[in-house]
Amino acid sequence: MKLSFTLTLADFKAAYRLHHSQKLGGRGGYTFLFIWLPIMAFLGLILFIVLSFYGDQELANGSSGFAIFSVLCLCSLYLLARRSFVIRRQVKANSRKFPPHQSDINKIVDIDDERIIVVIPESYESKFFWKVVVAFAQDDLMSLIYITRKHFILIPARVMSPDQRTELNDIIARHVTKRKL
Repeated sequence: MKLSFTLTLADFKAAYRLHHSQKLGGRGGYTFLFIWLPIMAFLGLILFIVLSFYGDQELANGSSGFAIFSVLCLCSLYLLARRSFVIRRQVKANSRKFPPHQSDINKIVDIDDERIIVVIPESYESKFFWKVVVAFAQDDLMSLIYITRKHFILIPARVMSPDQRTELNDIIARHVTKRKL
């Protein structure tokens, strides 16, 4: 199976989103950490402020734990915002590998039962045998073939037909043993 495609910023974002969801144990971790935790923190902070000005001072002192919790949750919001900056920085770092006159990242991925070949025209060509592949992750937007814990080959789902996607899954099932990332 040979795929030729152009990577976009949206492809990189989808790849890194899938990669990070592999580390935190699924999207449920993101939902709690970045949505419910800040909501609870904000409500706790409001409770602390209201009790400090209008309520019982002992109860306000007891709710100071909520204020500390709120600060920690605001730090989690910072981490969420920082993640998008990190993705942009990683994309810029990856784009430095390519010739300056090339604005798009064109990529050719050739996959068969023996090896995976990744080619970026006029830049580099890499060949990986299946024994070095440590894991595989896939969602509706992206397929990631992990070479190491942090390095992966990304293939957007938009460039594969349903038959090619099935073929990729069959090849992966034959060659990749499930290993802990």
